[in-house]
Amino acid sequence: GELVFERWRRLSDNSQWIQVSLVFQTLQQMRDKTPLSLNTPPGEVKLTLAGCEERNAQGMCSLAGFTQIVNEARIPACSL
Repeated sequence: GELVFERWRRLSDNSQWIQVSLVFQTLQQMRDKTPLSLNTPPGEVKLTLAGCEERNAQGMCSLAGFTQIVNEARIPACSL
């Protein structure tokens, strides 16, 4: 599977939002060796970010909230 980070902008107020999803081939698709396509897409789960205090109606985290979560989780020794 893979993590997908989407950055959205609401035009009405120019606010920015982050949606994180996990996209994966389902067990049934693996068993059946089903090729992934638009007709047989992979499974997808929208993830809720723990610690995000500002969410919109779709459950997305504000860019500021997402940035704060990342900065708090980042290990300083890993910085470039």
